[in-house]
Amino acid sequence: MDWRPTLDRPASRAARVAGLALAAVLLAVVAARSLIPLAAYAFMRSIELLMNGIVLFATSLSVGVSVGSILGTIGRNAAGLLSTRQGSLGLTLLMAVGAVAGGVLFAIAGQSNVDGGHSVAGDAFYGAATGFVILGGAIALYDWMCAGDTRSRRSGLCGG
Repeated sequence: MDWRPTLDRPASRAARVAGLALAAVLLAVVAARSLIPLAAYAFMRSIELLMNGIVLFATSLSVGVSVGSILGTIGRNAAGLLSTRQGSLGLTLLMAVGAVAGGVLFAIAGQSNVDGGHSVAGDAFYGAATGFVILGGAIALYDWMCAGDTRSRRSGLCGG
């Protein structure tokens, strides 16, 4: 297949690079404005939960409650946290991270294959789909087990 040689057009190349740079800066600003407060909230909430867990654990041990009962209570509270709006957003972000991580991992691993029929884009797509399905499947399983009046919800496994 014959390709025509590209014409050297520095003005159009500079405009394209400037547009991409502007889009990257805008994306970084939007991500920073939305993710930094969320990360700060998550950090403070995790410290609060850790301190509450330590106090609960120490108090329970001093009263004579078993370790299994303590861990069950902590698990129910963690499940209750996941059913909040922030927890749902966190799960959505985890699914996106799983898709990106799977895509990168499959793209890197696919290049080490000796078979010549692989493309980086195809490997990245398969990895992204795999990461998304694994995390999405876990979330769907949680929703299925805890939807409505199920035995899991009645026994307190689903939190709140």
